[in-house]
Amino acid sequence: MARSPFVPPETVRLSLREGDWLEVKKYLNHGEQKALEGAGLVAVKPSSDSSDRAAFELDFRRLGMATLNAYIVDWSFVDASGKPTKPTPENIAALDSETAKELDEALAAHRKQMESEKNGPKPSPAGEPR
Repeated sequence: MARSPFVPPETVRLSLREGDWLEVKKYLNHGEQKALEGAGLVAVKPSSDSSDRAAFELDFRRLGMATLNAYIVDWSFVDASGKPTKPTPENIAALDSETAKELDEALAAHRKQMESEKNGPKPSPAGEPR
């Protein structure tokens, strides 16, 4: 039987504090993953020590923002007047630091869980109970 190598568009709802939630992609597809891998790279320059090495300029803010933008599909957040908002790049950038940290942590736990599910349980070293 032929396999389907495509990432299904599945989402997962993550619970946040105060009853809020975050809906995220279960897995990124290849294009999304590759875009995310390069998101924090700003520039590559020849090393200043005249060797064949290169110096990389990284922007961790861009990488963090790109991660949230790549995964988040929906959320329960509202604006100051109580109207529902969408997780646009502008709205994600406008979050307060405490909420952004909560989203980062929830997403990191989600990614770890998905990686664990994808790879299955790790074998125990010989002689240790499972």
